[in-house]
Amino acid sequence: MKIFHPGHLLSLILAIALSGCFSHKAEISISQNGVHEEEIAYFHYSRDAAWQPIQEQKDFGRYQVLKLTLPLSWKGGLKREVSELYYYRPNGDGPHPAIVVLPITQGDHYTEDFAIHLAMEGYAILRYESTKTFLDDPEQTLAGATQIIRHYIIDVRRGVDWLMAREEVDPNRLGILGISLGAITASVVMAADSRIKTGVLILGGGDLAGIIDRSKENSLMKFRQRVIAREAMDADQFRKAAAEVFRPIDPLTYANRLDPTRILMINGYFDRVIQRIFAKTFWEAAGRPKLIFLPTGHYSAAFLHTYLRSRTSLHFQKHLR
Repeated sequence: MKIFHPGHLLSLILAIALSGCFSHKAEISISQNGVHEEEIAYFHYSRDAAWQPIQEQKDFGRYQVLKLTLPLSWKGGLKREVSELYYYRPNGDGPHPAIVVLPITQGDHYTEDFAIHLAMEGYAILRYESTKTFLDDPEQTLAGATQIIRHYIIDVRRGVDWLMAREEVDPNRLGILGISLGAITASVVMAADSRIKTGVLILGGGDLAGIIDRSKENSLMKFRQRVIAREAMDADQFRKAAAEVFRPIDPLTYANRLDPTRILMINGYFDRVIQRIFAKTFWEAAGRPKLIFLPTGHYSAAFLHTYLRSRTSLHFQKHLR
């Protein structure tokens, strides 16, 4: 495993411009880590839910964008009734490879840019809009947070149902891209849904209890502090309780279902939101897929957006073309 000294930061940034960030490649055979066809019962759902009509459609020349709304499978703890999605339909009859794009907790600029870039390359894109999460509810519990994430995963799978029904989409060439919370969600969706053949996980990781326990992100710290105060816990009790409650939605729980040769991980070496130990923990559990560490933190990874976009395009070109 390649590690660099922080004093080499400037040299590493220069190296990015010349080639790419340092990385780890898969070292475990598919016989130890691979796709499992059986469905995970915890993420079972009814496939007969009706979608609302397309709200609007815009033509951007090489692709069209349709705005969609998906009624939530579960509304507990959320002050909304639907998820907003955007479908980027490339020109031509297809069938086109398709990619589901999952956002960070708040903000859609970067995932929108990824979606446009990939649509210009001929992919059909289903992009989920960011929304408020369990972190925004001051009364939220560990159990409530688990249900919100569980049903987010289910609603992504429902989006895949819609995408697979499109005549212009090739159902055998589907990928997923997630950033931050989107990467955590995407890693579980891949494990739960064998229709997704490949994925790019940017700034994600595994061990949700550990991520929240050690994160320096203000919203995660406040959530942790509120739960500790409400339940009269100490820090060790919080970590143990969170590990138990989050287990059904933790990427680590399902990591051994993944095919490491079809995953790209990109993380920030100096990330203080999802610290690199949790990226490496998931990397090990998932069979050591290709892992690139950027010389950045969580938010500063945005300065290397062009590089991220390039590596993402190369990965999907390899696995979906």
